[in-house]
Amino acid sequence: MPVLPTYPVSNPFAVNKTAHGRHLHTVEVAGSNPAAPTNQAIIIVEIPGVLRVGGAAIDKDVGNRQPYSIKLLIMKWLPFRYDGKAYDLAHLHPCTLEYQRPSEGNKAAEVYRVEVTYTLHCFSRDLKPKEVCDDDLMYSDGYESRVFDFRRYELSKLLPGIIQALPDKKPYHNKNRRNFFTVEVTTENESAIEYDIFFKVKKKAKGRLEMIIETAFVRDPGYDSTRPDGKPIRFWIILHNTMNNKAIRT
Repeated sequence: MPVLPTYPVSNPFAVNKTAHGRHLHTVEVAGSNPAAPTNQAIIIVEIPGVLRVGGAAIDKDVGNRQPYSIKLLIMKWLPFRYDGKAYDLAHLHPCTLEYQRPSEGNKAAEVYRVEVTYTLHCFSRDLKPKEVCDDDLMYSDGYESRVFDFRRYELSKLLPGIIQALPDKKPYHNKNRRNFFTVEVTTENESAIEYDIFFKVKKKAKGRLEMIIETAFVRDPGYDSTRPDGKPIRFWIILHNTMNNKAIRT
């Protein structure tokens, strides 16, 4: 049974001035010591390359922490609240998708189970130079705080469908950042716009892949960067090569 390490107590952070214990969902921790309360919760948030644990709800009377095993590691976004209105983010909760590649020639059919997570950047933006922003518009994931972007939020409702349909597309390989992007043409206010979605695919464990939707936005005129060069690649190659530890060459 692995031992849950002791972490320093972290300072509370806020989302819309909401204590961190409220805007992060909790995960159950199964206790192995009968003297300690079981099914307690610790607040855990997982960000690529970062693991933060804070506010562990372990009975203070027990004294030293006893062996615990993490039963589930997941983060769910709580609604953003502003001016009396709640903006639901449930469509960006982590999920597992099953992509079924049909047989092709002498290649057998394959099934890929992919754990999909969306980052804060899908519905928020950086502060602009010299911008002074209402604190109530800031949203934090415990790693960084950004401005809630109402346009990105509305467009993010398209993301689950876009990600599900990736096998029908040829995403572009962005070699410089070792990620991929697709450009979705959609309509906003009766005008066509190009919606850029950047993602990364990693092998999480044997037989398991993880897709991180890193950011999604419309690259308006005056945006401070241009779309990277990239060569199109079949989505199936991305999954197959990543699963089999093969380099992706374009």
